[in-house]
Amino acid sequence: MALDPDREVYPNAPLQFVAFEVRFPASPPLATEDLRRQLFEALRSTFPISQSAPGPVEVQIMPGAQPLVQSAGDQLQMVDRARKRAVTVGTRALLVQTTDYTRYEVFAEWVDLAVRALEATGEAAAMERIGLRYTDEIRIPGVERPADWAPYVASALQGPIDLLSDTDAITTQGLVEFAPAERQRLVVRYGAARGWMVAPQGFLRTKSSESGPYFLIDLDSFWTAPEDELPEFVADEILRICDELHAPVRVAFEAAITEKLRNDVLRGESA
Repeated sequence: MALDPDREVYPNAPLQFVAFEVRFPASPPLATEDLRRQLFEALRSTFPISQSAPGPVEVQIMPGAQPLVQSAGDQLQMVDRARKRAVTVGTRALLVQTTDYTRYEVFAEWVDLAVRALEATGEAAAMERIGLRYTDEIRIPGVERPADWAPYVASALQGPIDLLSDTDAITTQGLVEFAPAERQRLVVRYGAARGWMVAPQGFLRTKSSESGPYFLIDLDSFWTAPEDELPEFVADEILRICDELHAPVRVAFEAAITEKLRNDVLRGESA
C-alpha cells in the first residue's frame, strides 16, 4: 500500500494499542504442529519469536471492568524482538496487534502478511467478523479533573459534568455506535478516567506505564458477515474491508479533539 503524503502523522500521538482481527469458523487443524510451523515460517522475518498459549494484551472497557481483548487457550503467538508487535493465530481468529503504531500503511503491511499466510494454509473457510481497533490514552501534565479536559477534547465528549453544582465530577464515560455502511459499525468509547486502558504489564511493551488521569478515545471499527451467508476467506477482500474500516477511525479521532490539543501536545509545538 502506498503512503498517503497528505495525512498528518502526529509525533506525539497518544495511541497505546492498535489491533486487527478476523474471525472465522472453527478450524481444529490450525492447532496442529505442522500448520503452526508453516505459519511461523511464513511470518518469522517480521515476527521472529514464537510462543504458545500466551497471556493477553489486557484492554479494559473502563477501569475496573473486564478486558475486551482476551487470549484463547489454544493458539500460536509470534512477536518481534522488541515485544511491540505480535500476530496470534487460533482455531477461530487471527489477531495482529501493536503498541508501536506509526501509520496505517505500515500496520496494513503486517496485516497483509499475516492474512495471506493464513489463507495459504487453506484452513480458514470463511470470514465472520473483521475488526480494527485504536485505543488512545491522552495524558497532559496538570490535567486532573474531567472539567480540565474542556480545552483539549470536543465538547460533545465532556458529558454532564456540571450536573451537581456543588460537586465535581471525578470520572466520565460514554459510548456511541455509528453505522458508516451496511454491515459496518464504529463503536466509540470515551471518557475522563484514571489508571490505564491498556495494561502496561501485558506481553507487549506499551509506550507509557503511567497510571494517573487520562482521557480515553477508543475506536472499534468492525464488519460482520450477513446472517444468511459466510463469505469465503479471501485475503484481497479482507484487506479491502480493512481499508474501509480505517477511514472512519481517522475522521472520528480528528472530530474528537481540538486544535489546542494538536498544537500543544500532539504536534509538540509549545513544548
